[in-house]
Amino acid sequence: MSPEETEVMTTTTAAAVFQSGKLAVEVIEVDHEEPRPPIPIMVVAPKDAGTYPVAMLLHGFFLRNCFYRGLLTHLASHGFIMVAPQFHVNLISTSDTDDIGAAAKVTDWLPGGLPSVLPAGVEPDLAKLALAGHSRGGHTAFSLALGHATTKLTFSALVGLDPVAGRSKSSQLQPKILTYEAALMELGGMPVMVGGQELLQPAVRAQGSSTASAGRRATSW
Repeated sequence: MSPEETEVMTTTTAAAVFQSGKLAVEVIEVDHEEPRPPIPIMVVAPKDAGTYPVAMLLHGFFLRNCFYRGLLTHLASHGFIMVAPQFHVNLISTSDTDDIGAAAKVTDWLPGGLPSVLPAGVEPDLAKLALAGHSRGGHTAFSLALGHATTKLTFSALVGLDPVAGRSKSSQLQPKILTYEAALMELGGMPVMVGGQELLQPAVRAQGSSTASAGRRATSW
């Protein structure tokens, strides 16, 4: 295969991830069903019978899980069962402890609760459980993965979408998970991906980063 053909194939493959998948999906609001979840949850799952990996997405600061419906639907159409908890909204909180604990409880709810709300014939593969978080939810996800709350299940992948851990290096959310040292986080060899656009105002970003040059305003990671 020539370099030109390889480039075309790579470009086509990369573009394909932005196209909807072949699977029809169902959006399921879970609140009062038994076993009752610890907090409200939006589940988006394929309708076609089969066993699918599961990914839990934690929303950002002062946001609602329904804001991510398009993303959740897109990923589910490619063969994932998406779980999006709705945390309590608190504008003045300087700690992420409550959300971390709630995320852990949702994780523990999955084995007994998730199968009961899925479409007929759809089964979750909880041996393939990914954890993702956007903005402040990224801090929540990384904190949970680092063991700041315990779960009965083990996460197999971790994704941070523009993760933020506070207003500045000296004003981090609790728990403070950023050390600004070379060995930043011990995640037991778990695959980790961090992505971000850096489109927010610098004032709400942490200055200094494990992946940024000194003094550069960037995300916390």
